[in-house]
Amino acid sequence: MLKRTVLACLLLSSAAFAQPVDDRISLVPFDDDTAPAAVAPAPEKKAGKLPPIMITAKVKSYHKVPVRRRMSMSSRGAETTNPTSEIVYKTVPKVEKKPIDISPIIEKYAAKHKLDPWLIRGVIEIESGFHPTAVSSAGAGGLMQLMPGTASYLGCGDRFDPEQNIAAGTRYLKMMYDRFGSEDLMIAAYNAGPGNVERYGGIPPFAETRNYVVKVKRAWKNGKARHGQ
Repeated sequence: MLKRTVLACLLLSSAAFAQPVDDRISLVPFDDDTAPAAVAPAPEKKAGKLPPIMITAKVKSYHKVPVRRRMSMSSRGAETTNPTSEIVYKTVPKVEKKPIDISPIIEKYAAKHKLDPWLIRGVIEIESGFHPTAVSSAGAGGLMQLMPGTASYLGCGDRFDPEQNIAAGTRYLKMMYDRFGSEDLMIAAYNAGPGNVERYGGIPPFAETRNYVVKVKRAWKNGKARHGQ
């Protein structure tokens, strides 16, 4: 009886090991012919630290101002041991023109989107010449020259606020890079729009856009070279 039980256990064990392997799981490693194609990395942010870029821009700050005096209960005829009064404040915005360094802002958003900060600097140089209130004949505005619709889509409420403008413009550049996978096409799409890049299957044949790509790349590379990067 004991022998028959042991034999039955061995047969069941052999049957369990003989079950087919789940064909959804491949145990065969990729070879060179079957490996997925590598995705081109974005222009790396690990350049050098940007030198200061000082601009004069409108900066909004908030201040407390007194609006009225709130009287204690004693002033209204109530009996209290320590009659007091209290000033009530409210917070109001104040816009002032101040010199600010935009290099830390560029580096912050370049790091967030894994782009070279010198690229962002180059775009700003060509787009606005570092003038935060610049407006083009087409209606683009701010440091990175955002159109109103693009700015709204990117969550930029004030195109002339340096940080909001750089945050939105850098995000848009990264979107174009992710879409086209090429530095040249990213820059071309920033100027001419992604629709034109797709329509022509590359840099559109517009003199402005072709010159723009050359100018931005030159400003990008020359900026790094001038500062020993």
